[in-house]
Amino acid sequence: MSKRLEVGLPNGKICYLNSPTMKTVAKYLRWEIFKRGHYRRPGFELRTNDTVVDIGANIGMFALWTEPQIPRGRLICVEPNPPALENLSMNIRQNDLRNVTVVPAALGSEDGTMEMVCHPGWEALAHSTAVEAPWFFARTKFGKLARWLLQRGLRHAYAAAATEPFRVQQMPLRRILEEHGVATVNFLKIDCEGSEYEILRSLEPAHWARIERVAIEYHDFGRGRHHRELIQILRDNGFDVEAVRSRLEGLLALIGTPMGMIWAKRALPA
Repeated sequence: MSKRLEVGLPNGKICYLNSPTMKTVAKYLRWEIFKRGHYRRPGFELRTNDTVVDIGANIGMFALWTEPQIPRGRLICVEPNPPALENLSMNIRQNDLRNVTVVPAALGSEDGTMEMVCHPGWEALAHSTAVEAPWFFARTKFGKLARWLLQRGLRHAYAAAATEPFRVQQMPLRRILEEHGVATVNFLKIDCEGSEYEILRSLEPAHWARIERVAIEYHDFGRGRHHRELIQILRDNGFDVEAVRSRLEGLLALIGTPMGMIWAKRALPA
């Protein structure tokens, strides 16, 4: 494969790409996950036999970081967006990741379909049409500036006008756990551009009881989405919870695009 379609990673793996336009997203995710340590946090370290569920697996960068750390564990990757899904599957195959299962679906409140939309040149960043466009694609001055800087600085010369919506299979998280025989989720990672609200709202206490640790990138995009609700759901289901924002996420919040991380760990008995 052409070197221009590869992004080398610090752990010796390679993120393979099916399109040159994916390289911008891949480089950002490499920085976020490997260099910034987005999912490294005391008390949330991955263990060799952990079962990890990755909701919003995207092109597979989190999988490439996670799988080498859980050689006796299990990784379930959930991704609905066809271009990202193709890239994810290629990275699993090309890197010989052996303990990974891919679920080609969006997660929501019930079985059915979800309408999604992506943007030419940014196909890895699809989102539900029920959620307001993420900050990067908003028609705000900051969104336009961010796209312009990336297009000029990284030679990513594609506009961000949305394509026609498309439909993908949707299912609730409880179905994933049941169909794949998951008795315990040691680490649940969620990054799905605003759909995290429907996922958490619909999960029943019996399934919450199977989950040990949770890392959620929240997106308070639009009315009816504020991460206080997510925090309360987690606390009501027996988790100690902390919400944090990086400096970048704090800046985005100031310009009307609130994002951040929620870290939740099952509370120990008193």
